[in-house]
Amino acid sequence: LKQSLKDTMSKGVKTGVPDLQTDSSTSCRSSATARANASKMEKHLRKFMVNSWVRAYPPNVRQVLSKWLHRTSSAHFVVETVFNKERLVTDLSRVSKAFEDEKDANSLSPDTSYDDVQADYIDHVVQVLYDFIQSQTDDWAEADLIAIKADLKSAFMQIPLHLESIRSLSIEFNGWLFVFGRTPFGW
Repeated sequence: LKQSLKDTMSKGVKTGVPDLQTDSSTSCRSSATARANASKMEKHLRKFMVNSWVRAYPPNVRQVLSKWLHRTSSAHFVVETVFNKERLVTDLSRVSKAFEDEKDANSLSPDTSYDDVQADYIDHVVQVLYDFIQSQTDDWAEADLIAIKADLKSAFMQIPLHLESIRSLSIEFNGWLFVFGRTPFGW
């Protein structure tokens, strides 16, 4: 486990999503909720860029980028409620109507044996680490272990994508292409 985590953090995680079998990158419109919350989306995307979680490409380079064969998914926005924090989510289950022959990134992700959830590896990793820490010492208070578990579960954007997988996770918003270099919310 220790070596596996070290490799993932140094080289990145592979999504397992195959390269596109088309002549150009896909394109996908953002959800209505994302478009309705454009200023909040832009705020989150600026944070993503500042932290180097995404690389942003303006609309005027679209023709060059189309040859890079990015698999672009829909951007979605989760509005803050009593139960949810406001956040930008990558909706990997949606593809552009122009690319209906191409499957979405979620269905192309390798089966992780988690019934209806694709690539939901973080819950498994968190549980393994939690069990390991708990087995190593009796000095940890239950509250400390729960806090560690909560911190690990919010580890999205902290886990790098392997160079071979970077083209498989991107979104577009207001004509800009945002290519993830880290695991996004929604994958």
